[in-house]
Amino acid sequence: MAILPGSHETDEMMSPHGSDQGIPSIVGSIANFVHAHGFEELPDAIKLIAREHFLDTIGCCLSATKLDTSRSLAHYLLSEGGVGQATAIGVPRRLPAPQAAFMNGLLARSVEFDDIAMPDIHPSGAIVPVVLALCEWQSATGQDAIAATALGLELCLRIGRAGIDRKTRTSGFLQRGQDATAVCGALAGAAVAAKLLGLDAKGIANAVGIAVSFASGSLEANRSGGTINASNQVGQQSQPSTPRRSQSSAWMDRCKPSKAGTDFTNALSADNLTRKH
Repeated sequence: MAILPGSHETDEMMSPHGSDQGIPSIVGSIANFVHAHGFEELPDAIKLIAREHFLDTIGCCLSATKLDTSRSLAHYLLSEGGVGQATAIGVPRRLPAPQAAFMNGLLARSVEFDDIAMPDIHPSGAIVPVVLALCEWQSATGQDAIAATALGLELCLRIGRAGIDRKTRTSGFLQRGQDATAVCGALAGAAVAAKLLGLDAKGIANAVGIAVSFASGSLEANRSGGTINASNQVGQQSQPSTPRRSQSSAWMDRCKPSKAGTDFTNALSADNLTRKH
């Protein structure tokens, strides 16, 4: 379900032309929406829904910690080392935030108990691992975590529904063999990660634009009898949605070379997605 179904305010904010806050594009509208909304702007019912999805995802992670695939990834991530910034569920020591998000993203989707928005999006498994890692690393509040979860779920679902084929009433991602959760979750996760890092609307837009270049996921392994592909892809997309993409945006804002080299706010425009090179 959409976090704010049928909300006139949300529809206006998410419209490519629905905001006058200075970034006139689809990505810009997403960024303005995320930047403008915090815990206080959420209806009480939405706060409760976000909290329930947050707790449900942690439960899914806990249930998957003893799987061989989970143990293998934990061993690999521990071997990589790095500064301990965030907790990966079931791992004995803290990991760098991207690795913690990777681990929790894998866990969240491994046992297929996580939520689903028909026909093919599992939003919380993509968003909550990002929120967990960023909030712990940045010492954010519980209210920050709930707001980021609600916003991330809203974005993930709306981006996914933009890919619905209205004639067949099925997902265009699914028809093409793409993992919609990994693709849409990468964009939504980057947006809320950038918000939790304190970036402004332009910085959030650039983070989403960078995520467009990384968003990917195939369902082929699942269709051929595999068991780990979807959870691995969601985990991998959670990983760079955390500091790496969002900090890249902050870095580019500080460097300020030519506008053409730093502006990612048109990454989702029809012209960019269909242009022949």
